[in-house]
Amino acid sequence: MLNNTVLNEMIVSRDVRKGWLMMREMKNIFARHPVLWVLLMLAIVFTIIVYLDNVLIRVTQYTVKNEKIPDEFSGYTIVQLSDIHGQKFGENNDALIRKVREADPDIILVTGDVVNNAEDDAIQVFEHILDGIEDIAPVYAVTGNHDQWDDDFAELIEKWQKEYNITYLENKTMPLERDGAVINLSGISDPGIWYGEECDALVEEYRNGMQLKEGYQILMFHRADMLDDFIGTPYDLIFSGHLHGGQWRIPFAGGVISPDMKLFPDYSGGRYNTENQTFIVSRGIGNPQKFPKTSIPVPRIFNMAEIVEVTLEKAGH
Repeated sequence: MLNNTVLNEMIVSRDVRKGWLMMREMKNIFARHPVLWVLLMLAIVFTIIVYLDNVLIRVTQYTVKNEKIPDEFSGYTIVQLSDIHGQKFGENNDALIRKVREADPDIILVTGDVVNNAEDDAIQVFEHILDGIEDIAPVYAVTGNHDQWDDDFAELIEKWQKEYNITYLENKTMPLERDGAVINLSGISDPGIWYGEECDALVEEYRNGMQLKEGYQILMFHRADMLDDFIGTPYDLIFSGHLHGGQWRIPFAGGVISPDMKLFPDYSGGRYNTENQTFIVSRGIGNPQKFPKTSIPVPRIFNMAEIVEVTLEKAGH
């Protein structure tokens, strides 16, 4: 009569043989149909890329040159954070904070949507970020649509401006000084309503109400898909976000879809130049999009979260 040890060895041996036969059969299938092997490898590579796109964060660097930039501001570095939406990269966002610190910016701009429909966790995430970056450089911010939809966000702004080194420029402009030279930084509030004539009119009202001084003009405005409204305005450099890079990106073609479900938005992410203006559109940090009727996030594809770093240079130098 066989004892338990012998029986177990026989079962293991049988399972190993089954596994070996299965592997051999798969090998034969791939040998007969090499295209299946290629498709499997592509699927594995694609899965790895999508995974990395959703757990890592990159720094995208630009140099902006303009004759209006004073000599004293050549080398001036601006870091932009946009559409954080409660996203975390490491404990207390240590990875994000470390990358901001490594950039050694002169100022940090936050171009809206730090919260995600009043979720407490998103508020705490942003406060951890502020706690980690406020000693690096002054922080300036504007609201995004999700911020405006939070009924308590005005109170949060008041609280953060008291407790952290952050200033919200809601339809305001202020000078930035360096070695006696001055450039101007402005912020325009998100209208807080979805698209249409009323939204357009409100943004126009905000824009026309700004009292700008002479000199190089930088603007923060959340919604990149409204940047056409700013072509020909006095702003030389505009920082924006909102479109999350188009969520999915086609390499060398751009973003696929906007938050209002428009295909192939014009300003999904990157640098855009008009005759006299530069638009910098962040692909954002967070990922608020969910599959319909679920809490499952829509993954970023070929669209890694990003921190934007811009260096100003006097044109001609």
